[in-house]
Amino acid sequence: SIIYAEGLIFCFGVAFIFSAASLPTDLYATFRLETRFGFNKTTWKLYFTDKLKGIVLGVLIGGPFLFVVLWLMDATGAHWWIWAFLFVSGFQLLMVAVYPTIIAPLFNKFEPLPEGELRNRILHLAEQVGFKAQGIYSMDGSRRSAHSNAYFTGLGKAKRIVLFDTLIAQMTMDQGLAVLAHEMGHYKMKHIRRMLMVQTIFLFTGFYVLSLLVSYKPLFSAF
Repeated sequence: SIIYAEGLIFCFGVAFIFSAASLPTDLYATFRLETRFGFNKTTWKLYFTDKLKGIVLGVLIGGPFLFVVLWLMDATGAHWWIWAFLFVSGFQLLMVAVYPTIIAPLFNKFEPLPEGELRNRILHLAEQVGFKAQGIYSMDGSRRSAHSNAYFTGLGKAKRIVLFDTLIAQMTMDQGLAVLAHEMGHYKMKHIRRMLMVQTIFLFTGFYVLSLLVSYKPLFSAF
């Protein structure tokens, strides 16, 4: 309906304004600061290709997402904010689950880490902290930056350990394992779980406050 269309246009308009406002500093950070210190490997073509992919994904995923939220606000009465909270919470968990296997490969190339001492030591480290991963991968981070890092991502059986190819190339095996151990420490100390709980509380509170303000006429007129 027209109401939903207006809501979508408004939300995408706000997103466009914020993206445009952050573009100069993002360009400066990428092509001046990172280049000055020898880290930037991103070409102009790759930079704008990434931006275009982000916009397309934002429209394909964000459009239906916003439509459902707006529909819930319109169709579920005074308690719409509870239904919207449940939907957004579920959507966030879904995105965490699908990001490693569907979204991330659109931007980077992931290859299984070959059999060998490094893989065996990573598996041993993961076993020590009780981290069960679906796989261990190397990512072509060198396409964009000389920075080296490692991370784990996903939920449940979709969890995976990812090493930047720069980490493998630049660091000794012990140094690389130390970086990975830091990331696994977040899992061992339940930092991710705690952060999700905090975000859920803030999300619930935010929707409740919005439910109180959405019918506040001065605010409604302002937007």
